[in-house]
Amino acid sequence: MPNRHSTGVRTAGVATACDYLRQNGERCKQPSGAGTQHKGFGACRHHGGNSPAHNVSAARMAVRQMAQELCVDPVTALLSTVHQTAGMVQWVRNQIETFEGNDDPETFALELGLLAELYDKERNNLAKFSKMAIDAGIAERQVQLAEATAQVLVHAIRGVLGGLTLTDEQMALAPGLIRTHLMSIPADSEEAV
Repeated sequence: MPNRHSTGVRTAGVATACDYLRQNGERCKQPSGAGTQHKGFGACRHHGGNSPAHNVSAARMAVRQMAQELCVDPVTALLSTVHQTAGMVQWVRNQIETFEGNDDPETFALELGLLAELYDKERNNLAKFSKMAIDAGIAERQVQLAEATAQVLVHAIRGVLGGLTLTDEQMALAPGLIRTHLMSIPADSEEAV
């Protein structure tokens, strides 16, 4: 006999049906997580989707769905983990700040407690991953990469200037113009690329 409990998960970004098997043999037609705080994952509200245990289960489904194998260097992976964990801390904080819960005080307290527990866990993870990045010397590595990039840029500019057969007067103006233009680029500018 098929499982009566939902295994609804998001497939390629599209929410599947709750897929709870009713006693008459038909599957629930509601989208996964319909009427819950975990839309797109797990059972709908009619089939236990709002229970505290199912909220945790649906969160796990969502995390598993997000996971995919990538070929990435350790520095990029660690920095990405720091950034994603910081985003997770902010997301959980927003969930707590906008939490409405339901009218049952026990359920309300339990659900809010789960969010608070997740918030503490993610903050601890952020601190741990940040320390790992510091210990790995990632900030120093970023400085080294910036210095190496600057050396490549200097070499390229010298090559361009040398190939232009500029007059002595024009060559004297070049360093100031180059400095002015480079300094006008914002440090975090994506437009510079």
